[in-house]
Amino acid sequence: GANRTYGYLNDPALPAYVTVANGVSGSPLWANKTMTEITRDIRTAVAALRTQAQDTIDPEKTPMILACSTNTVDFLSTTSDFNVTAKDWLTKNYPMIRVVSAPQLNAANGGANVFYLYAERVDDMSTDDGRVFLQVVPATFMFLGVQQLPKGYIEDYSNATAGTMCKRPFAVVRRSGV
Repeated sequence: GANRTYGYLNDPALPAYVTVANGVSGSPLWANKTMTEITRDIRTAVAALRTQAQDTIDPEKTPMILACSTNTVDFLSTTSDFNVTAKDWLTKNYPMIRVVSAPQLNAANGGANVFYLYAERVDDMSTDDGRVFLQVVPATFMFLGVQQLPKGYIEDYSNATAGTMCKRPFAVVRRSGV
């Protein structure tokens, strides 16, 4: 509506989506890609994350989440000619990446399925907990008081930010078209 409601999908701090490259089929969809092409999409996202974090994130040491749309997560079981799946490759090469399925990522970017790759926490010597996304629920609506006037009352209320917020946008990579 007219109010500004933001969260995991549309936080203004999040980096822009980047469309993954087309595979040999001419399509970016994981349904039409080989295991090697799917792993190339993930490897490119890992490299982008390391680069934009200026090496604050080490994919071999930093716990990360690969959040895939529910429509695409099962394509990580696509096998190579050597009977290795994309999920096997991911587990072997990036054991700190945990895969989760998120139905909210189905058709999240103009009808295209997406995936997010992000660090769970970043050790950037900050004084907070280092989390990349934060789910907060402070007082969302609070009554401040009433003032009686000769012909009525004035009531005043306060609200606050609540929900999921991205605290470290440099630690998030978003890919579209999968």
